[in-house]
Amino acid sequence: LKALFQVAISSFALARARVGALRPRAMESALQEMGTQLHSVRTVALGPKSAIDKLPSSPPDYPREWPVLAIYVFAFFMFNWGLRILVVEPMLQNLLGMQSSKLKRCSQSMLEAIFYGSFSIFGFMVVPSQPWVWPSERWWIGIANGGHLVMRSDMRCYYLSYLARYLQMLVSVMMEPRRKDFPEMVLHHVVTVVVISLSYHYGWNRIGVVIMLLLDPADVSLHIAKVCKYSAEATKTRFWQVLADRFFELFAVTFFISRLVMYSYVMSSVWFEGSLHVPNYGGAAGLTCFGILCTLLALQFYWFSLILKVAARLVREGKHAEDVRSDDEGSPNASPLQRSREARDGSLSIRLWTIALGLAMLAFSAHRVIAFGIERSRVEALEIVEGLGVVLARGSEAAKALPHSAPDMPRDAMLTALFVVFFFAMNWGTRFLIVEPLAHRTLGLRRSQLEKYAQS
Repeated sequence: LKALFQVAISSFALARARVGALRPRAMESALQEMGTQLHSVRTVALGPKSAIDKLPSSPPDYPREWPVLAIYVFAFFMFNWGLRILVVEPMLQNLLGMQSSKLKRCSQSMLEAIFYGSFSIFGFMVVPSQPWVWPSERWWIGIANGGHLVMRSDMRCYYLSYLARYLQMLVSVMMEPRRKDFPEMVLHHVVTVVVISLSYHYGWNRIGVVIMLLLDPADVSLHIAKVCKYSAEATKTRFWQVLADRFFELFAVTFFISRLVMYSYVMSSVWFEGSLHVPNYGGAAGLTCFGILCTLLALQFYWFSLILKVAARLVREGKHAEDVRSDDEGSPNASPLQRSREARDGSLSIRLWTIALGLAMLAFSAHRVIAFGIERSRVEALEIVEGLGVVLARGSEAAKALPHSAPDMPRDAMLTALFVVFFFAMNWGTRFLIVEPLAHRTLGLRRSQLEKYAQS
């Protein structure tokens, strides 16, 4: 509680300093923007269609919106930890007798269910009310001339609050007890913030809100199932466990519909319809977002395979539903086979994200090469390699005859991008294809030891 208050006081001091730095007119504009957004959400939820059609629209205005985003982050952070520490944890402790780590996990799942549920309702209010929501070709028509930068105020509120939610989650995960999937969670939150920010800045907000809407609902039933599971373990009653199994079944069905069927259709729209309307595939930023979204789709199929394993155990062996993803701080009493599976699952997630980042770097490099010119890029790269060869083979005297030039930012950006891709591919390619297999076969190292050995 002391740490929470310290963070709250620090956040308030930073917010106050930020507000103090703003000119009075800028601060008034930010508060007016926040009021407009919240009023628009209220109109979408309760107002008639005629009032919804008259809601204001405008392009991004960062000086006016950054203070609003900061207020949203602070509000979500205080709501999350305040409700958890002052209400949820005492309630679970008094009513169900939960203690220590189980109490923290259950309270976290309950707050996650509240956040995912609230944003699912928020999304179902805002997104279907947009005039472009269907058919999917409307997600892209007019994007080339910058028309999609203009957003209705309720949609802007949804976008900024969604970004604020993940910024808050990024801070909160640092305050949680360290779990086995901590690196994956941090990477997931960072990548989500990057994708949301890029889509907001470049006007890819229509496809952005559609994806946001699809990814939230499944997690509601998952976290409710977790709460029921922890309640069953604390009270030793069958009712809670049966309820957990039913919510897990609902989670599996919702996951399949929203994240496999619908999200796959969204990605097909990105590939087939988006390519017809987005010039140069959105450049480096567009290719980066596309690579990350493709990796996210691959992860959905991987996670669904884990869900099917749990469902198969539930049907064949009568075992209760368990979250196959990381849910605790570790498994000190786990069998070697279970530890091997946990290490393999975490390693696969890391590899998938690594592939996504590699594809993003490759896309950026290709964009820089195309922008600079393929033939010029080839000539400049060969000149660099030949110059390095001269220095290595003939020494410093021969190096004096090499050409000199002033910085040329387009050329140097292209060469830097090529070097980044080369070092990235050399690092991970050598590690995955040579070092780890060789160390595993010759030294018999296990996964955790193998990764540390290969990294060293």
